[in-house]
Amino acid sequence: MGNQKGFIVARKRYSAEQIIGHLRQAKILISQVKTIIEAARHLSASKQTYYLWCKEYGGMEVAQVHRLFLGRTYLAAVLDSGSVAQIRRCQLALYDCLWFV
Repeated sequence: MGNQKGFIVARKRYSAEQIIGHLRQAKILISQVKTIIEAARHLSASKQTYYLWCKEYGGMEVAQVHRLFLGRTYLAAVLDSGSVAQIRRCQLALYDCLWFV
């Protein structure tokens, strides 16, 4: 989409829940013999955006995404604190969190 013929198109940001919903809808469209480009256009996204979403959220459930974001947020907070023991515990907790994703 981008900048076509002098028009500036606003970027749309989607939450993780919306992206997962879009990926499920795209899977249904593709199973109905639609191409990936047609499915992406139906979702108002580009083919590149569809592939990026698949790479980042493909196969995940909403609960798994929430757990992943909580782990990343916790890790960032612990890294700011600077304690080596806390950082190591947080790394292990994040590893356990990602193991089930």
